[in-house]
Amino acid sequence: MQYSEREKTNNFEKLVEVLTFLRSPNGCAWDRAQDLQSVRRLLLDEVYEAIEAIEDNDLSLLAEELGDLLVLVIFSALLASEKHAFSLDDVLDGVIQKIYRRHPHVFGSEKATTPQEAKEVWNRMKRKEKKGSFLLDQVPKSSPALSFSQLLQERAANVGFDWDSTDQVVMKLNEELKELADSKSIVDRTEELGDVLFTVVNLARKYDIHAENALRQSATKFVKRFEAMSELARLRKLNFEKLSMDGKDALWEEVKVQERDDADKPEGDRSS
Repeated sequence: MQYSEREKTNNFEKLVEVLTFLRSPNGCAWDRAQDLQSVRRLLLDEVYEAIEAIEDNDLSLLAEELGDLLVLVIFSALLASEKHAFSLDDVLDGVIQKIYRRHPHVFGSEKATTPQEAKEVWNRMKRKEKKGSFLLDQVPKSSPALSFSQLLQERAANVGFDWDSTDQVVMKLNEELKELADSKSIVDRTEELGDVLFTVVNLARKYDIHAENALRQSATKFVKRFEAMSELARLRKLNFEKLSMDGKDALWEEVKVQERDDADKPEGDRSS
């Protein structure tokens, strides 16, 4: 039997139908070979690709990446359904009910007029739902280290385990930096550096900055500047690898000046 579209379905139903067919004996060998473990990495890759599209403000690419992510979400639910664990309808019903429960200020009688008040209501309802489980167990341990650290700190802060002020975190950071400088062995340095990074994440949280995003932005900025330096050297017929550090620094500063000049220009006049 060949796949044929049912006559009238909405796009979501059509996508579910296509993915179900791909898992069938007449579907695709690769799709049939997948399981939840193999889909794990694909999910993570697609999330990062969607994040990159957002960071680049490429909305056309974002539409494509969200589609890829949606495919994997539905595909994962279908795999679970085959094992009689839960169905896609269970997933949809569960998340709809969760949204209702965690918005009593919208669908109930509670009041929350600011984003912070709404977030506090959400967290309170979540704690109520998770009653009996250890608070920090709710943080996904497979998260990237910076995100994992920030989630841990946010959960701890939600129950009052937090610094009173940003200044206290800065003092703690200086203390950790001194301990790192004074450490003698690689074991001690590794531990102290971890403490420094953990405290930096705490500082980001206090400033309401997502540490993972901030570091990713800086890394992306470094890549763009490094590529621009290399291109300048190529255009000037310079051997970039053999340039002195002073020569490379001069190119770096030139790229930074160009970035500032471009940022000051009207949108239509910026260099590509």
